[in-house]
Amino acid sequence: MKSFITIIGGLVVLFIAGSIFMAMQHAAEAPGVACTTEALICPDGSAVGRTGPNCSFAPCPELPEAPTDDMIVIEEPRAGAVLTSPVTVSGMARGSWFFEASAPVTVVNWDGLIIGQGHVTAEGDWMTSEFVPFSGTISYTIDSNTPYDRGAIIFQKDNPSGLPEHDDAREIPITFSELSATHSPADDTETVFCTMDAMQCPDGSWVGRVAPSCAFAPCPHVGGPEVQ
Repeated sequence: MKSFITIIGGLVVLFIAGSIFMAMQHAAEAPGVACTTEALICPDGSAVGRTGPNCSFAPCPELPEAPTDDMIVIEEPRAGAVLTSPVTVSGMARGSWFFEASAPVTVVNWDGLIIGQGHVTAEGDWMTSEFVPFSGTISYTIDSNTPYDRGAIIFQKDNPSGLPEHDDAREIPITFSELSATHSPADDTETVFCTMDAMQCPDGSWVGRVAPSCAFAPCPHVGGPEVQ
């Protein structure tokens, strides 16, 4: 009788151990983890659920960066861009920036002389306080004798009222490729003025400071050939 009970007990133990082993193997081979069904509301209003393997909430969608300028965001051209006429411009602006779906754009050279004019067009309903995409193409003509290759594109708010309190504009510095090819950095070199102090040389003569570093000029060689 005791042997029979021992056999039955052993079989039960083997059955339990086998069940545990099969359950662990099944869990290891399971393709996914069953998570609870609650959801997290994201800042943009969407909802995300929990995901394996630790059933944490999935990441929320990234929010677009808020514009640093609350009226107009200029995407092209970037500040300092080297441009060739015609110039393609784009960005987005509040609906109040436009009138009849357009706004003026001006190209000026280094001293503010207007060398090109045009406009951008709103790509959508401009009768709104929200941002509206815009684009446009502006042509300019620049004199090859212009001394500097720098200039600017000025995006202006359309102001049909003419009242100065309604004026607004943004200026983007640019470089004209038509001039930068022949423009030498030496053209921007300013005249160097050195101090008037002098240094006495071993032979009793004096030398002053010279450009561009304003270091003292070399002394004559004592006993050497005459300095021309």
